[in-house]
Amino acid sequence: MPTLARNMTTGYIYGRSRRGSQSTSSSSNDGSSISSMSSTRSETGSESTSLSGSDTDSLMLCDPNRLMVQITADTHEVCPMLDLYQPVIDWIDPDLHLFKISERTNMNELSNQTKMHPETSYLPSISIMVFLHEAGMLGCERIQSAKRHFQKTPWKFHHSEQVSRGTINPYPFNSQDYYYTSEDLPLWAVRQVHCGKEYIRTVVFTSEENWDDMVQFYKIILGGDPELLRNDFCLFTVHSHLHYDIQFALKKLKGNTKPRALEGVKLQFHVTEVGHIVPLFPNVCRPLSDTRWETTDHDGNTIVLEVTGSSPVQKLAPSSRPKSVQRLGFYV
Repeated sequence: MPTLARNMTTGYIYGRSRRGSQSTSSSSNDGSSISSMSSTRSETGSESTSLSGSDTDSLMLCDPNRLMVQITADTHEVCPMLDLYQPVIDWIDPDLHLFKISERTNMNELSNQTKMHPETSYLPSISIMVFLHEAGMLGCERIQSAKRHFQKTPWKFHHSEQVSRGTINPYPFNSQDYYYTSEDLPLWAVRQVHCGKEYIRTVVFTSEENWDDMVQFYKIILGGDPELLRNDFCLFTVHSHLHYDIQFALKKLKGNTKPRALEGVKLQFHVTEVGHIVPLFPNVCRPLSDTRWETTDHDGNTIVLEVTGSSPVQKLAPSSRPKSVQRLGFYV
């Protein structure tokens, strides 16, 4: 295991691709799942000339790093966390570059406290959901193998979403369970899709009172309308690969359950520019550098905006990195 350089180490998760082809429609027994998304989006692309709005949107869909989950951890936690998450990412695509795990250098980073009320129940505000195809003779071996991963230490069961009263679950292996390793880290879940693309979905649980404002906030950041909008669920596709999509979703919490913003977890989005959107934000947006800005949404989640211009930032391909770096993807 590589030695960490104090105050400088950042871990990325990726590896070598092994995906095969899949069909083009999808379904799952998840309350927030959707029907088939378009599979005709371009997988790669770049333009050197000036771009129209639709061209820019198309290029942003081709940016695999358009959404990234940033996690800060103590020095001794960085490598174990990478090892913990890597098998989950591998289920979709080992090339997927969704997480950035950094060494915590300042305890003031843990300052985004949610005010707790004793009569209210709180749910971690961010979850990662992995939607996998069926596999094996019985059609459930892959999903069951994935769930066994979450039953190993240090994973713990967090909660389960109930199927609506009077509704029969036609896929008994497709439970609504969530798992976690720490109260300060995102929840994780695995679901089953029966045809079409696979998905990895970042879900932000949203308070009922801020629902409309949160939908508008992320429409501004993502530069368009969601592909699916219900009164309690909102879905955007932020990157489209030939065999899977990366999705971002909002899910409304009802009743006496509120989201709890996660300290040390930030959602980073690539945007083409910030000048026209910053005045629309509800909270202060402060510069971190010439190209990176930080703000919070209406529920207190920390958001980082990285300005990339009209085309995605090109990064060194994983195959070009030394093998000693390739497994854990450390940048120093």
